[in-house]
Amino acid sequence: MKDVIERVPDMSEVNHCGSDEHVPEAERNNRVIQERFRIQYNRWPFKVVPRIMIHHLARRVCHDINVFPNKKGISNIFSPYTIVNRRNFSVKKECQYEPGDFLLGFQDNKEKTNTPMPRGVECIYLNATKDLQEGHELMNLQTGGLNNRPVVKAAPMPNWAIRRVEELAIAQGMKSLKFFNRKREEILFTDPDHETGVEDDQEDEDLE
Repeated sequence: MKDVIERVPDMSEVNHCGSDEHVPEAERNNRVIQERFRIQYNRWPFKVVPRIMIHHLARRVCHDINVFPNKKGISNIFSPYTIVNRRNFSVKKECQYEPGDFLLGFQDNKEKTNTPMPRGVECIYLNATKDLQEGHELMNLQTGGLNNRPVVKAAPMPNWAIRRVEELAIAQGMKSLKFFNRKREEILFTDPDHETGVEDDQEDEDLE
């Protein structure tokens, strides 16, 4: 870190926070991520979900926060997503489906197309792929693994798919959703007015 500070201009003095010291901006940012995660999690029809869905939902929440320009960031026109990736955000590609949607992922049967093999696989939508093509990351309901498919089609969520997601989660030992800090201590959500390090006059959009 010292080498970086010496190379970058106007960074000769950096104030490092002490151990267990509260930083209001970081506290509020963490809370925003946790709240948005819980909102999406509780919108799902599943009582419990596998690890792969939790992992991709966390990625999606952080990704969506960076899609919009930050009022106190380095640019009020370009979002962090645009600055880092050097490309515009594609609504067509990344907002077609929501995480947790039931989809049919169509696979390539390049050798023969007149066989009775299934053309689609029942999946749960996770995320859009990060490449330039319009691909999709899916959780295969048969295996519980990650699949990439270029073409998908939305379908109503059947009851058996809900049961299958819960079966995969229970097989992994998943029982409920909990948040932990770096010390592996469970974070209990309290009234925001009583949370240490967060000022009442701070707005969510200021710290995202």
